[in-house]
Amino acid sequence: MNPSIDFTVEETPHAERINDKGEYVFGIYASNHCDEKLERTLVTMAKLWDIEDLDSDVNLTIEVRLRSLYESLIDLRADSEGVADGDSKHLFDALMTDCQWIIDQINELKFR
Repeated sequence: MNPSIDFTVEETPHAERINDKGEYVFGIYASNHCDEKLERTLVTMAKLWDIEDLDSDVNLTIEVRLRSLYESLIDLRADSEGVADGDSKHLFDALMTDCQWIIDQINELKFR
């Protein structure tokens, strides 16, 4: 059995958009000009992947809390008094629609 090298990065979303279906889509941003944990992890993984006879699986897990989506959107789009620019309303509306969908799905579950 091959040993496994695992990287787990706790990250917050850094980008958002609305897809063609009107759904909120968040993104994780990485750059070679940053020195955060994700970027350092990617550099390390790239070096490991370049080893020709590496006998290990190299895995990356990015952990993002669902609440972080909202927190990130508020931090980026609203002031300290909780007032957001009107141009951002469509992002909040899409996120709210997705959150309602999640709530509806949970409410339809049956538990034993």
